[in-house]
Amino acid sequence: MVQALRRDDLFKRPGVAETLDWALALSALGAVELDLDALNGTLGVLLKYEEDVRRVRETALPKLLEEAAASAG
Repeated sequence: MVQALRRDDLFKRPGVAETLDWALALSALGAVELDLDALNGTLGVLLKYEEDVRRVRETALPKLLEEAAASAG
């Protein structure tokens, strides 16, 4: 998922710190699987700028989730 976001044209791409914070957030929520709800609820941990969060939510979230699932599987 993070690799897919890093390829996107974002104001600030997620780095190692954001990736680790995101993993901790998912763990704290008890997320066993990455689904649209978990991703949507934690996207702000990965993306620091509201413009990036809004654009990804509006245009790319389902596609990114599918891409992440395909590469994991």
